Amino acid sequence: MVRCLFVFDQEGRGLIRFHHSRHVAMAHSPAPDTLELGDRFEVFPVDSTERLKLPRVLGPDGFPIERIEDPTGRLLEVELDPVEHSAVVPGLGRGATNPASTFWLEYQGSGRFRLIVEPVVVPPGNGEQTTEQGVRIEFDSQDRSVVLSESSFSAGLRDFELALEAARLATHAGFDRLIALPLVRELELLEHQIRTVKTVLRRFRGRAMLCDEVGLGKTIEAGLVLSELMIRGLVRSVLVLVPPSLIEQWQGEMRRKFAIELISHDSPSFRERGTKAWTEFDRVIASIHTAKREPHRSAIQARKWDMVIVDEAHHLRNRNTQAWKFASEVQKQFILLLTATPVQNNLEELYNLVTLLEPGLLSTSRQFLRHFVDKRDKLTPRNVNELHDLLAEVMIRNRRSMVGLAVHSTVGEDRADCPIASRAVSLPGRDRVRAGASPSEQGDGGSDPDGPGDVANGDGQLEPGGSRYPGEDGRASEAGDSGTSAAS
Repeated sequence: MVRCLFVFDQEGRGLIRFHHSRHVAMAHSPAPDTLELGDRFEVFPVDSTERLKLPRVLGPDGFPIERIEDPTGRLLEVELDPVEHSAVVPGLGRGATNPASTFWLEYQGSGRFRLIVEPVVVPPGNGEQTTEQGVRIEFDSQDRSVVLSESSFSAGLRDFELALEAARLATHAGFDRLIALPLVRELELLEHQIRTVKTVLRRFRGRAMLCDEVGLGKTIEAGLVLSELMIRGLVRSVLVLVPPSLIEQWQGEMRRKFAIELISHDSPSFRERGTKAWTEFDRVIASIHTAKREPHRSAIQARKWDMVIVDEAHHLRNRNTQAWKFASEVQKQFILLLTATPVQNNLEELYNLVTLLEPGLLSTSRQFLRHFVDKRDKLTPRNVNELHDLLAEVMIRNRRSMVGLAVHSTVGEDRADCPIASRAVSLPGRDRVRAGASPSEQGDGGSDPDGPGDVANGDGQLEPGGSRYPGEDGRASEAGDSGTSAAS
C-alpha cells in the first residue's frame, strides 16, 4: 500500500505530500528526513527519449539511488546522470509506454526504488467514467480531449494552487457571499450596492430592472452582477446596449473597476470582420440604434447571449418601436435594464419594460390597463398593493433619502425622478417600488449583516433559464443603510 506520494515540479521544487488516507488534504511539506516503504516520487519523461527527470530530493543532492527495479522486482539497467539530474531507462522511449502516463519511483528499502508506470485511463466513448468510490463523472466534450491528450506537461505547485483556487471559486454555492468583491478596483462599494447585487442574483435570478435614483451607482451594480456571474462561469458572452455617447465611458468603467474588456462595434478589429464579428466576439458593447438595424440585427439575434445589459432602458418603453421589438427578440439568459425613469408618460411604459424581463408577469397589456391603471389618469395606478407585489419580482430602486448620500452621476445617469416611485405609486409611509412594507421593515436590517430583513430571504442558487423556486418570498426593497463614501 502506498503510504505517501511526494510530488515535485521538473526542477525539484514545490514538494506536495499526499497521505494515502487523505487524498484531498494537500500541504506544502519540507523534504522528508527519512523514507518509509511505499513512499512515491513522481518523475518526468524528457520529451520522447529514454530519460526521466528526477526531483532534487533524489540522487546526489538527496536520497541515494543505488538500483531501480521494474514492477516485478527485476533489476533495470538504469544509467544515472548526475549532471542532468536524470535517469536513462533503456526501452522507455520506444513506444513501450504512453507519453501521457504517470511515472513514479517507489521506495523499496535502502537505496532501492521501483519504477511504476500508471497508464492513462481512457474513459468510454460516451465520455463517462466511474471512480473507485462509485461516483459517475461525465466529461465535457472539450475537456475530454484535453484529458486524453498526450501532452507530457506536468504542472508545478503554483499551477496546482491556481487551479485549486479556480475550482473553489467556480463551485462556491449560493450568492450569500460575493466572490467578485476582492477583485473590484478603484472603487469603494456602498452597502446598498452590495445589497442590490445580492438581491438580483439570489432572488431575481439575474433578470432585473435597476431603477436607482441618479448617481447611486446603477452602472456599478450592473458591473458587479456581471463580474460575479463571469467569475462563476455562468456568463461568457455579454452584449451591452447603451446610447452612442456612453460607449467609451462604459468601456472605461468596466475595464478599470472590474477588469472586463468590452469591444465596441466601432472598433476596427470588429468592423473588419463584418457581421461575423457578432458571433466571434463574446463581450460586445454597442449603440442600440446600431444594433436594431440590419444587418447587425439578424447577426445579434442569431446567437444566444448569456447576459444582456441595457443602459437608459426607458428608450425601450414603447413596445411598438423597432428598439423594443429588437430587445424582446434577442436570445438571452440574463438581462439587466438600467433606468431611473421607467415611467414618463403612462403606466403602460412600465408594463412594456417589465415584459422584457418576465413576459407574462403583468399578464396581457389589456388586462394590465384594466386592472392596474386609472382610466382618468394613465399615470395613476389602481390596486396598488398587488402592483407592488408584482413589481417586487423584478424591480429595485434605491433612493438618496434612504441611502443618506448626496452624490453625483459619473456615467450618463438619467436626469429625472421616477414617477412610479414619486407621484404615482408612492403612498404615505412608503418610499419603495415594491410590495408594501411596514415601517418596521425599513429598519437597519435585523440580524442580516448584508441587508435589511426584507431583502434576500432566499439563498437559492442561480439556475439556467432564470427559473424561480416555488414559494419564494420574492420581495425586494430599496436599501436604506448609508454608505461610507460617495457612489461612483
